[in-house]
Amino acid sequence: MNLRIFCIILILFAVTACIEDFKIIEAEQLLEQWEKTDIDTAASWWYLGQDDGYHYIVHKWPLKKLKYRVSTEDIMIIMDEPLLLSEGKRNWVNLKQGQIVRNARTR
Repeated sequence: MNLRIFCIILILFAVTACIEDFKIIEAEQLLEQWEKTDIDTAASWWYLGQDDGYHYIVHKWPLKKLKYRVSTEDIMIIMDEPLLLSEGKRNWVNLKQGQIVRNARTR
């Protein structure tokens, strides 16, 4: 029983620690970064999903990555269906041109 509780606490701590690694970024800054990397073929953008009012996005290059979270009220991710936050890389979605847009409500 104690091992089960320990494992649950450990998992919750790990998930919380991972989410805290994400820098909160304003919509304007994110869109600027997105547009700047349009011609950088080494850079890629990955969508991890949404949770608690934020979209979680990773901007990757071959040797580094930046982790962002941006308010779901400010940015829309154009997809067939919403994606809940996922830590597993196999569930990440590679974002393409036109998939990150300013939310019409904040214009």
